[in-house]
Amino acid sequence: MRILIPDLETISTLDFLSQLDNTIVDDEVNIDASMKWVRPFGLLLASSSLRFFRERYSDIPFHITVGNTQGVDYAGHMGF
Repeated sequence: MRILIPDLETISTLDFLSQLDNTIVDDEVNIDASMKWVRPFGLLLASSSLRFFRERYSDIPFHITVGNTQGVDYAGHMGF
């Protein structure tokens, strides 16, 4: 399953978290973190929800890929 992390602005983050909450995983997860824009509030919401998502599916392998580093550099600096 592929999960695309959108630009982490407030509205797009809330839409993403709603989709993530309704996602059921039965095999490995590939997370595409190619966001271009990151806001602090969206970053906090997304990172917390992804942590709980990983805990819920702790027996499933997770992989992350980064295509664009513009937003990811800031997110990585903030501990994402």
